[in-house]
Amino acid sequence: MGALITSVINLVFYAIQHFARRREERRRATRASRLASTRGWGYCARDDRWCNQFTVAPFRFGVDRQARNIITGAYGRWSFAAFDHVYRGDRRPLRGLLFTTATKAINLADPGARSHWSSVVALQIGAGFPRMEISGEDLLDRAADVFTDRDIELESEEFNRRFVVHCEDRRFAYDVLHPGRWNCCCSSPG
Repeated sequence: MGALITSVINLVFYAIQHFARRREERRRATRASRLASTRGWGYCARDDRWCNQFTVAPFRFGVDRQARNIITGAYGRWSFAAFDHVYRGDRRPLRGLLFTTATKAINLADPGARSHWSSVVALQIGAGFPRMEISGEDLLDRAADVFTDRDIELESEEFNRRFVVHCEDRRFAYDVLHPGRWNCCCSSPG
């Protein structure tokens, strides 16, 4: 009897969580659509082709990659695209340098696998820059960087704890990530 009550409670909790998440997704889609409409930009609810346009994190992670709430247009003289990138499964690459996990590939088939969301903004500015990637740091990133020494450390300890920076040109990374940018990144939640 106790197991049945626990199962019912878990089911109710899951249902509440599911409906709350769906409601928030609808609200986000409505806000994105309205923003695009008021600014004269384009809006598309979903177009997964955007997931194949980039080779940096998070586009190489997990399975069932989706691009949602796509807004396209021009900001000043620059063309841009902004969208929500969603994938299921692990936050690490499936075929990474150090972390190849066959067990994760099996678990990813589970429809209940955790979903990860990222907001993406891409600007086409007509100039070439070195590739730079900034992402949230976790324990695996720290372990990998011990062996690869790819993480660029800045003068802000808080920024270094929260983010991983990889760039082909270290000088460029230091120029872009000035103290004002650190504060902006560190003051944002998550």
